[in-house]
Amino acid sequence: MVTNCNKFVKVNPGDTWDVICFFNGGVPTANFVVWNGGVGGKACTNLQTGMVSNCNKFVKVNPGDTCDIVSFYNGPISTDNFVAWNGGVGGKACTNLQANTYACIGVKA
Repeated sequence: MVTNCNKFVKVNPGDTWDVICFFNGGVPTANFVVWNGGVGGKACTNLQTGMVSNCNKFVKVNPGDTCDIVSFYNGPISTDNFVAWNGGVGGKACTNLQANTYACIGVKA
């Protein structure tokens, strides 16, 4: 868990990450996973592969998105930065960008 956490929620049996996030202000699931490092592991399948560890802003990738589209609509970031922050997308060709995952669109310095 991050050291500056200021909100807590009771998790009930059967709760999923998406349910917890939806009923607690619509927090992006990817943020929840990052803030609560212990919940990830092998079950964490909704993050774009190869993401940098200092990512602090996320966006859900939609079917049909390309690296250029995600960069353009979530700017001001360059496609080069997007590719660098999401190492598993397949380089500038963007051949491995996975729909319905969360990709990094911002990093902390």
